[in-house]
Amino acid sequence: MAFTSYAELQASVANWLNRSDLTSEIVDFIALAEADMNLALVENKMETTATVAVVDGLGPLPADCLDIISVIMPNGAVLNPETDREADKFRSSGTAEAVTVSGTSLRIVPPGEGSYNVTLRYRQKVPALSDSNTSNWVLVDHFNAYLFGALAHGESFLVNDEKEQEYRSKFAIALNGIAGRDIQRMVHGAQMTSAAGVSIG
Repeated sequence: MAFTSYAELQASVANWLNRSDLTSEIVDFIALAEADMNLALVENKMETTATVAVVDGLGPLPADCLDIISVIMPNGAVLNPETDREADKFRSSGTAEAVTVSGTSLRIVPPGEGSYNVTLRYRQKVPALSDSNTSNWVLVDHFNAYLFGALAHGESFLVNDEKEQEYRSKFAIALNGIAGRDIQRMVHGAQMTSAAGVSIG
């Protein structure tokens, strides 16, 4: 039953729902499942970096940014994210000490002068499936998460409460499975590092 493309996923959802008349709605069900994944998943595969141009302390966040992990300044200093309230407690001038989110921008505190580039390390959204982006790491490695997430929203649309709850439970199990595999990879990596005689703590 495994599938690795957007078209195969759509066909499978239609088959499981036993409905051939929900083509456009199935696109929505899949998008809603992705939105749920973005809220639930905190995985290593979601971590990435981008160069952000900062002007007067503000720089645009990437469109796929969910959370800031850290910011590396031009001098190599690493800034950790703070809430707006906490960031406002820092000095208003001098060396940058923290980063926060202001609308759709990152905000360096204190802002510094002029323009400069920083390296943003962040958690990105699950790459949305589409006719032009036909696969991603979740679909390849955890196709059941996509299937059961989309089916849960499909049964909600069809007002089938019993089936919706069944698929929501299976979706939750699939998401927990993704998180469990990520933890296993980290533990295994730590054990391998320790076995090689390198300090890990």
